[in-house]
Amino acid sequence: MDAQRMFTGAASQMREPITLSKGRHQWIFRCQAGQERLLIDALADLAERDDCPLDWFDASLVMHELDGRADNPASDPGVED
Repeated sequence: MDAQRMFTGAASQMREPITLSKGRHQWIFRCQAGQERLLIDALADLAERDDCPLDWFDASLVMHELDGRADNPASDPGVED
C-alpha cells in the first residue's frame, strides 16, 4: 500500500473533531474510530497538569461529548442514513 492510500484510509476513519474553547485557549480533540480510550487518557493527563488551563471539568465536557457521539453512529463522518 502506498503512502497516499495509507493516509487517505486513516483520514477516513477519523472521528469528527471536538472543539473546546475556554477563555483565550482553544483545543481541538480528534482520534481515530476505536481509539477513544487514548483520547480519554490524554485528556486525563492534561487535566492533571498544573501548567495547563484545561481542568477536570473541561475534560469531563469533552468526554461527555465523545460518549454521546459514540452512542450515535450518525454523528460519525462517513456514516450515511
